[in-house]
Amino acid sequence: GTTEAVNQLEMKYRTVQKDKEIAGKQLLILNQHNQLMHKNTLLLVSALCILLLLLGVLLLIMRFRSNKHYQHLQEEKIRSIAREMELVKQGEEINVMQALIKGEERERERIAKELHDGVGGMLAAIQMQFSTLGNNYDDDIKGKQINKIVKMLSDTATEIRKTAHNLMPDIVLKHSL
Repeated sequence: GTTEAVNQLEMKYRTVQKDKEIAGKQLLILNQHNQLMHKNTLLLVSALCILLLLLGVLLLIMRFRSNKHYQHLQEEKIRSIAREMELVKQGEEINVMQALIKGEERERERIAKELHDGVGGMLAAIQMQFSTLGNNYDDDIKGKQINKIVKMLSDTATEIRKTAHNLMPDIVLKHSL
């Protein structure tokens, strides 16, 4: 009986030892599995962080390019507006120049009419008076002097007429006078 009890106890002891050994190995395996899971989790988190970082950098690059493009468009718009303003300014200058030219043409036309109608008419009247006086004069020398004055008045009237015609704007000469 005692040997059998000792054998049984020894068997129980060895079984408990084997169970401890198996439990120890299972604990070691479980520990290694936990460590592996921890490393995998760290790798996954690190990969996600790197991916998010790369995505952030990509978004920054895209935003930078977008801002550059927007800035380029704004500069082009500014240049376009400046060109339009220059054209408007040139148009205004042309309008001012046209108004000045029209004013000058009106003034030239007024002066030409005054010369032609006013002074020219007066000279013609004086010429007729002297002509009549010269024809009725008995003294030959005085008649020649009067005829000389009539000729000078005639030449003066011709010069005034030419000046009046030269002063008239081309467009008025084509349509009237």
